[in-house]
Amino acid sequence: MGYIRTPPPRDLRYAKAPGRNKYLPKAMYQTTEEAWRMEQDFRIWALRMKLFVKGRDWEFGHAFLKWNERFLDSHPEYLALQENGERGTKDRRWHTRHWMKLCVSNDAVIDQILNEWRAKGMPRHLNICQNDGLGLHCRCDGCRALDCPVSGEAFGTHTSDRYLNFANRVAKKAMALRSDVQVCCYAYTEYRHPPRREKVEFPENIVVGIVPSYEDDGIALLEGWKKAGLKRFTLRPNFLFYHGVLPRGFERDFFNGLKEYIAAGVAGCDYDCNVRGGVTDFEKYAVARIMNGSAVSFEEVEAEFLSQYGAAAPLMKAYYRRVRERGEAALAEVRRSGADPDEAGTDDSCRHLTVLKANSKEALE
Repeated sequence: MGYIRTPPPRDLRYAKAPGRNKYLPKAMYQTTEEAWRMEQDFRIWALRMKLFVKGRDWEFGHAFLKWNERFLDSHPEYLALQENGERGTKDRRWHTRHWMKLCVSNDAVIDQILNEWRAKGMPRHLNICQNDGLGLHCRCDGCRALDCPVSGEAFGTHTSDRYLNFANRVAKKAMALRSDVQVCCYAYTEYRHPPRREKVEFPENIVVGIVPSYEDDGIALLEGWKKAGLKRFTLRPNFLFYHGVLPRGFERDFFNGLKEYIAAGVAGCDYDCNVRGGVTDFEKYAVARIMNGSAVSFEEVEAEFLSQYGAAAPLMKAYYRRVRERGEAALAEVRRSGADPDEAGTDDSCRHLTVLKANSKEALE
């Protein structure tokens, strides 16, 4: 699998009023028709770039988005215990309802998952990826006992052990029903870092979608998971999420990084993306160019991309070089010092501060 996701139609809400883009002139807002046309263009481009999904060998995606709605009244014990002492939430806001985590220490949760899996005919791939979003992890004694916090660490900072423990228990029960089952889970947000105690007990039956952030040392993160026994893994970053206006200049960093992941044995790539063009085009092109195994250098890819500008290619090369020098320097500083607290996590859609710091008013002028 080597794919960049097509921006879905639901993201048309960004077409008319991208509120995050407070610096964007209204004249540059897309119409709905323009947004639809860009989506179709993206699909054609993905085909031209030979991006591919090969047999959908894995089933990833936040698996329990409806559980709060389904079980809040009948089985609240399935849902995460919150700081207010309640299981789940009655909050009607979408992100709170849909991002609610599970009580993963409760074996009845596993039984419910497996009952639903059996009802589907026990397909080979069993998705147990936790819901999206930071926080909302279960605070019950059983779940907290699965964590391995270091001294002084705030609750929810590192939850990898609880979710790997959960994946091991699901896999053990599922394998008793189908020995070749592939249990698919994420290493995401607060549980993307390698576990401190738990090991991958069934390396042939657990597939982890690694979701690093662009400030992570992704290869070090991956090697930590390998030391914990991980064997089957895909790369599923949000690198190409970005609602900013300014170019980032991350194309060479993303290109070289993906080459390292491929060399490290990644089984497939699935890059999420909700940007409809322009600002991140060079980054998308550079990543797509090697997803299908093309043995090309960054210099070759750069020349290909710049060829669209014809006689202006040398000028655009100088422009992109200046942007890249500033962007890569800012990226290196973020990786050295850690992410800005306002930009924590693995979803890069709101990460404007790194880019703004890279581009002073003087530099832009």
